[in-house]
Amino acid sequence: MKKLHAISLLLNLVIVANAQNSKDVFSLTDTTLLVAQNVIMQATTWRGRKSLRVIDAKTESNTELKFVSLANYIFHNGVIEITLAGQPIKQASEAARGFVGIAFRISDDNSQFECFYLRPTNGRALDQVRRNHTAQYISFPHYPWHKLRKSFLKNMSPT
Repeated sequence: MKKLHAISLLLNLVIVANAQNSKDVFSLTDTTLLVAQNVIMQATTWRGRKSLRVIDAKTESNTELKFVSLANYIFHNGVIEITLAGQPIKQASEAARGFVGIAFRISDDNSQFECFYLRPTNGRALDQVRRNHTAQYISFPHYPWHKLRKSFLKNMSPT
């Protein structure tokens, strides 16, 4: 994820912890419960719904360390549900793909995390190869997207 050229709108977050048999619901419009890592976040309204807008704070930075996390929340094994929307910012180039997703298993020092993300413009592309890259996963820092892509392509090639 070289640049985050996207506006992310996180509407709400539901975390269901299996072991605790409980359900925690977070309205992501109260930014006092959130911590921004190399992004700018602001409560807003999108399509008539209270939302959280997240945009890239350091577009020149070449790091995947760009996310919003819940402050002081411990979660282990369960289900994460989120209403998520995204689109490239108005100033983005025609080739911008945009990225919007959910990071989890974030280390205490933010140096490691896993992330499942969507590339909204890829999902609408005419090119099948781009559409194949609509939903992606990374495990930072050891398995960034380019390493996983290379491994996938290597395994897909005929031997």
